Amino acid sequence: METPTPPSSLYSIARDTIIHNPQMIYQLGTTPSHFLDGLFEECEFVDLERIHNLNPSRDDIPTDHLWKQHCMDVFNLKRKLSDEQIENIPSLFGSWRKYYLQQQREREERATALLNTAKSNPEFFFSDRSRVRAVFPSSAKKRAVSSSIPRPTSFLLASSPSSRGYFSDRK
Repeated sequence: METPTPPSSLYSIARDTIIHNPQMIYQLGTTPSHFLDGLFEECEFVDLERIHNLNPSRDDIPTDHLWKQHCMDVFNLKRKLSDEQIENIPSLFGSWRKYYLQQQREREERATALLNTAKSNPEFFFSDRSRVRAVFPSSAKKRAVSSSIPRPTSFLLASSPSSRGYFSDRK
């Protein structure tokens, strides 16, 4: 005969509910930080940002390791920076969250500047070479760009039986 499992404590039920519904977390008030450990592991970064914005006086919210992982993934820091530079980021910016917000702001500014440049000078982005690159595969792209001779269009002729129905009026 199996022994029944003991009922869960109210604390574990409340903790599981919060972990599985991070969108319901708003103001943390004076909740001790040891209760918050591990609660934010399942949160998306939109939820983390919302929680930080709703609780500006709480600097002890334990999410810095989550922001670090997010920065490593989003900004490819392993490829761009050395391990020593990565370890110095919190001391330079104050926290991984502040680093993420600054990098995100700079990314948005670059995208806005690029969009404004594209709007004011579309020829800069859509030259003849870019049209060639967009139309031909990479091997043909090199041939077409490197030579001024146009590519032959013999592949469009109805020489093979499989293409006869598409390119030819005769059967």
